[in-house]
Amino acid sequence: VKKSGIIRRASASEVVDMMHSNSNHRKKSNVLCLDARTPKEYDEGCIPGALNLPLFSNEERVIVGTLFKNSGRAKAMTVGMEIVRPKFDELVSKADALMKVRTDGGNSSKKIIVHCWRGGMRSHA
Repeated sequence: VKKSGIIRRASASEVVDMMHSNSNHRKKSNVLCLDARTPKEYDEGCIPGALNLPLFSNEERVIVGTLFKNSGRAKAMTVGMEIVRPKFDELVSKADALMKVRTDGGNSSKKIIVHCWRGGMRSHA
């Protein structure tokens, strides 16, 4: 969660509270949680109400994870960026479209929470 230029960690319950604190039965929330994990990780469990917008496919995560283990952080980061860089514009467009559909489109104080529970390099992206 970024506040005043600072990114802080938030627990799953804090994220759920943020997602639902601005909403009622007639109004949509101004907070959207995007889960950056792979589809497999998302399917195994996610924050209620979060939407999956993965940085890596299931197969790409295996490639990067194996490189991290066998060749180190620098090599894994380089390959990870090579995988994600061509997808970046599309990811931003998808996030924007999801924000318009899932939140109060007229409110300028919309917030996106990006979630990656696994604790690897995606968590610091």
